[in-house]
This record gives sequence, structure tokens and C-alpha cells, in this order.
Amino acid sequence: MTRTEFIDQLARVRDDFDWILKPCPNGTGGVRHHIRAVPKTAPRLVLDPLGALCFVRHHTPVRPSEWARAGEMLGLAAPGEIAAVANDQTWAGTGPRREPIEYLQKLRQRIENAVGLRADSGASGASPTLNPAPRDTP
Repeated sequence: MTRTEFIDQLARVRDDFDWILKPCPNGTGGVRHHIRAVPKTAPRLVLDPLGALCFVRHHTPVRPSEWARAGEMLGLAAPGEIAAVANDQTWAGTGPRREPIEYLQKLRQRIENAVGLRADSGASGASPTLNPAPRDTP
């Protein structure tokens, strides 16, 4: 499965979940916003996009920390990239500075669009976060 096929399949099943941006401390005093899915049929589960698609296709909840297993179950060529963007890891350190990784940021935008967290125009979507907070810039 390619990234595009993965994103297309997420878009098809997006209504089976409540999609959220879950704020998580990044270890440097900032916050990363993890893309998470709460199945409407199992509201106690919180899954990442990989786990969400596994839940639909294989009826198996896969934790976000098991992204490699989820990628294998889905036959996904690059599960690490999907896991990185779902966890808001789209920046890289270059000495004392951090620079955006453009293709990862675009991939994250595509996933956010597919699940309804972001309007196609780039404006913030109507989907809730667990704890609304402004995005910090590294």
C-alpha cells in the first residue's frame, strides 16, 4: 500500500471515528499535537491513523507505539513516516535551529484533510482537540 492509498482509505472510513488533535508535551516545554482516532463503536480506544485503519480492516486495535506492526498488517510501504506525521514530528534539528521537513508537513496536511481535521483551504477544521491549545512553532 502506498501513502496515497493509505490516505484514500482513511478518508473512506473517517466517519467511523471521532478525530482529535491530542496535545502532548514534546520534552522541550512545547506541545506536539498527535492525530488520534476514537472509534464510535469503542469510545474508550484512542488510536493513531495506522491503528484506526487496522481497527476497520482487521478488527484489531493496534496501539500508536506499535506503528511498525500496524504498517505490516496494512502492507504499508512507509509506516514510519505516517507514525511521525501523526505524532507531529515534522521538524528536524539543524544545529541550534529546527527546520521544517516540507514533505512530512505536506503529508500531515493530507492526513488532516482526509480525516476532517483541516479544511482543504488550510484553515483549522471543526473537529475538537482533547485540550485546545495553539500550535507552537519550534
